[in-house]
Amino acid sequence: GVMLAFCRYLVWLMLTEHIWGRASTVEETLQISILAIRHELSQFYKTRHQQYPDEFLTRVKFGKKSLGDHSNRKLATKAAETRGFLLFLIDKMSKIKFRNALLVPARALEQIVGTWKTGGSMLSALETQTMFDAWNSFLMHTQGIDELELPKRHLFVHLLARSDHFGNPRLYSNWLDESLNRQLKLACRTVSQSTF
Repeated sequence: GVMLAFCRYLVWLMLTEHIWGRASTVEETLQISILAIRHELSQFYKTRHQQYPDEFLTRVKFGKKSLGDHSNRKLATKAAETRGFLLFLIDKMSKIKFRNALLVPARALEQIVGTWKTGGSMLSALETQTMFDAWNSFLMHTQGIDELELPKRHLFVHLLARSDHFGNPRLYSNWLDESLNRQLKLACRTVSQSTF
């Protein structure tokens, strides 16, 4: 949730500053940007795979549904797709020298995930400290950005703090029936719109 919100904020900031191009209308600019992002994302995945052949990034199927529009800004990536998209944004921002101050929190999030990836089932005190240092850096550099003021921002602290008890968050999983929550939500919506 935190990484998704940050990536959504970054990509829409880059879109509004016309990083991927500009056209005569807002809609045309968005369409051009989506095509450019899709192409650059494909090239990024190829290059990344050549650099890190043992790393398997979950690829984003990027299109208009992924972004929404200016009145309904979103980023529709799921779980591991979001990490790959964050790596893409870090790469893009580094190459074009875009908002260097935002590279710090982006790299901090990647450092947390990197700590999970390299850590064992139980994280050491040093790994836990590394995660907290990265999280504090993220918080400090994103303070005051309204789009990132989410309850998950607070809950993430508990995820890090309880990793000494529950183990490496990379190894967490969901119950099989948790995927039914979406169907349950849709069913409940049809029961009563006034109280949903």
